Amino acid sequence: MVRFLPSKSCWLGVMAAACGGRVAPLGGEGDAGPDRYCGDGVVGTGEECDDGVNDGRRGGCDSDCARVPGWAMVSAGGLNTCVLDAVGEAVCWGLNDYRQSEPSSHQFASLSAGGYHGCGLRTDGSASCWGWNEEGQASPPQANLVSISAGGHHTCGVRTDGTAVCWGSDAGGQSTAPPDGFASVSAGYYHSCGVRLDGTVVCWGSGDSGQVTEPEGSFASVSAGGEHNCGVRADGTVACWGSDEGGETGPPSGTFTSVSAGFWHTCGVRTDGTVACWGVIRRTDLPAGTFRAISAGFGHACGLRTDGSVACWGQDGFGQATPPF
Repeated sequence: MVRFLPSKSCWLGVMAAACGGRVAPLGGEGDAGPDRYCGDGVVGTGEECDDGVNDGRRGGCDSDCARVPGWAMVSAGGLNTCVLDAVGEAVCWGLNDYRQSEPSSHQFASLSAGGYHGCGLRTDGSASCWGWNEEGQASPPQANLVSISAGGHHTCGVRTDGTAVCWGSDAGGQSTAPPDGFASVSAGYYHSCGVRLDGTVVCWGSGDSGQVTEPEGSFASVSAGGEHNCGVRADGTVACWGSDEGGETGPPSGTFTSVSAGFWHTCGVRTDGTVACWGVIRRTDLPAGTFRAISAGFGHACGLRTDGSVACWGQDGFGQATPPF
């Protein structure tokens, strides 16, 4: 087995660029005994962590064996999941029949996993998409965006001037956004919804199940799902509308910071950081811990804990609920 052998200056405990952060304490050996060096994959005295890579990314360790922030964002798609690491690189897993789990190699500020495609918002405001593109859902326009949302067969975003733009399938009118100013938009399966600048919600596209008959009131956020939607009102309570075949529009009482509508289920983060799900989802024992974000896919969901770790649950036939880290 080939191991890293520190230079002489590293053996003396000198933090130099040549050491690559791998420093052995005085009087010890770098690959045996109680005294180890940073980068050997074993947490030693004075180290917060040591993953053996120490590149400061993906919730790991930096070159000084100090812990860095974890994952920055998670998005559950149809049958896959994507995350952003601390430096904006996207990683996806699950079904990859349409290369929806092979994200573009760019630095992203945010991302969104759709039905069989995904899109990311670059740091310069431009969009990049990958995966299934038969209906143009992975061919974004030349525009500067502040947010992006990938749906079943289309994608929507909010421009810097607050107007919404959608591309891809428009079979149900889901890509024909109204000329309003928006704080956010969410692309569902064959419909879309957005929160206007005044806090009211408007939806457009297919409405066979009542999913485009939005409720009155002021909202902080909205999420469009399969044939239903849920939103967090200004007072923190959740309102849902549309199809309720599996109980997906029957939220529990209490207040929430965020909510995400899947295909036949919905999940949200309560104000105390715990998660709650309702509707059809194959797991009732939700993960422990406190969360700061959640995303519901076709039949699974993933959450981002406050410590930066990711937890997923629900359907896992393609590994979409099993993070590879």
